Amino acid sequence: VSCVGSEPPSASPCNEEVAAVEETAAGQCSAADAAAMQQEGPGTAAGNFPQLAAKCGKSSFSIFHGFQEDKYTQCLSSSAKISSGCASCFAASGKYGFDNCKGACLTSWCSSKCLDCVDKYHDTLVSCVGSEPPSASPCNEEVAAVEETAAGQCSAADAAAMQQEGPGTAAGNFPQLAAKCGKSSFSIFHGFQEDKYTQCLSSSAKISSGCASCFAASGKYGFDNCKGACLTSWCSSKCLDCVDKYHDTLVSCVGSE
Repeated sequence: VSCVGSEPPSASPCNEEVAAVEETAAGQCSAADAAAMQQEGPGTAAGNFPQLAAKCGKSSFSIFHGFQEDKYTQCLSSSAKISSGCASCFAASGKYGFDNCKGACLTSWCSSKCLDCVDKYHDTLVSCVGSEPPSASPCNEEVAAVEETAAGQCSAADAAAMQQEGPGTAAGNFPQLAAKCGKSSFSIFHGFQEDKYTQCLSSSAKISSGCASCFAASGKYGFDNCKGACLTSWCSSKCLDCVDKYHDTLVSCVGSE
């Protein structure tokens, strides 16, 4: 005061919660979101934030529907205990990875090739989040690939072939190939022939017989339960809704969405 010559403007103690929110206002993730992510931490181990994000990415992809950002947001918000607004930043990052890094991320989400590819979205992600989120270092690709495919009958190569054909109803898309095999595997005299379906899809989609047999079983379910719903079109909403009742069994057999 003696130096200034008068009383300068001063500050009273502030509301710490308000200050914390203001500090993170530049992004969609609050201080509570940042705390939850830091608690889960960086790394590739089960329960680490990057692993939770990758797991949600895997469960949010469907051969029939592509990458579903809403499903990803709901998954990460629940598993990582962060807000939906914050989780949506990572959903957009996941969509970028799906659109641009399928080849690089084929064998493992934490391979150096995959991380380098997805890293091109890094600045956009940080801008959305409002701070640097926990990250992952490259992992042992062979171990990760085995862990990712151990639960089902479809290998990483099978998953790659299906993703290359992609979702959709156009000729050459995986769902269309599956439907075409379903149609050719039905006979008035023999009913639905799973062996014929398996051989057809294995050949047309370039996947293993073991993997194709999962879809053959799904086709048999559709034949037994959804003939009426699928009478006019295999991709009508009625048909897809009916066959979707077999979804969980199919995913369990395939090993992924």
